[in-house]
Amino acid sequence: MVTCCFIWGFNQVAAKLAAPAMTLVMQGGVRSAIAAACLLVWARIRASRCFSAMARSGRALAAGALFAGEFLFIFAGLAYTGAARMVVFIYLAPCLAALGLHWFVPSERLRPQQWAGVLCAFAGITLAFGDGFAVSRGSLLGDAFGVMAAALWAATTVVIRATGLSSASASKTLFYSLRLPP
Repeated sequence: MVTCCFIWGFNQVAAKLAAPAMTLVMQGGVRSAIAAACLLVWARIRASRCFSAMARSGRALAAGALFAGEFLFIFAGLAYTGAARMVVFIYLAPCLAALGLHWFVPSERLRPQQWAGVLCAFAGITLAFGDGFAVSRGSLLGDAFGVMAAALWAATTVVIRATGLSSASASKTLFYSLRLPP
């Protein structure tokens, strides 16, 4: 798990380092294209069908649009804020997803202890970055983009869990998120 978190967190650092050679948003597009190609190979090896009528549904298109928007905000936001700040703001997504699932998936209602955990997470972000918001406003746009990316990631999760997409295989759901044409 530590290795996985390291790799995920290092994505933003690598993007910032590569920014002089390729725009950040272009990096996001290339990354998605490579991911789609790898997923096609994986699906072919496993002989799984990733395209179906569900791929043309509004739910699948909504998941794809939300996923694309998330990465657009991440990579655009990196131009205005530090990679470390972006990573922290992106990882507001689980808390935001918990809130969204509470409202849209009856089996995911939050109990008081879970509400307290969500509030603690938001309080921690406020404490960690509160002074930076007041002192240095240079990264506010990038920070806002990070929060938007987190909200879109959370919304993608809610759309998948609250609709028939939750019954699709993981590879199909990932294909829908990458917005591949059916």
